[in-house]
Amino acid sequence: LFQNAPYAFEVLIEQMKFYAGFAFITSLTRELIKDIEDHEGDAAYKVNTFAVQFGDAAAKWLSVLMMVALMAGLAYFMHTFFIAGAEKDIQYLGIAVALPVMATIVLTAIAKEKKDYARISLILKMIMLLGILSIPAFYLFHHATQ
Repeated sequence: LFQNAPYAFEVLIEQMKFYAGFAFITSLTRELIKDIEDHEGDAAYKVNTFAVQFGDAAAKWLSVLMMVALMAGLAYFMHTFFIAGAEKDIQYLGIAVALPVMATIVLTAIAKEKKDYARISLILKMIMLLGILSIPAFYLFHHATQ
């Protein structure tokens, strides 16, 4: 019964690391974007955010860097799915998460106005939701046919 327990535990730990990293990076990125969006009010009330302390450009490019790191993590996870032959998992991550992240990187790079950052913040919320929804999606992909 427990012959594959060490392997299953390793897989579980890898998945937990991925989701924890995903949640951390997307949340931090969204907070940086919100800092840029709220810069004027934060500066007026002397709230010491990253954007206030280092400027909008620094916050913008740190956000882009965080999303590139997120893409690297997604690429690693998608590669492990490729090796395992988990095509539906790759398709889900590619379409529902990786493509929106890539689009958000571009939108962040070209953002100039407050409304641009508000839109990016909303997209990051959707990316978080779609990332979390991968948990039941992956379960269904592998257990619905059994």
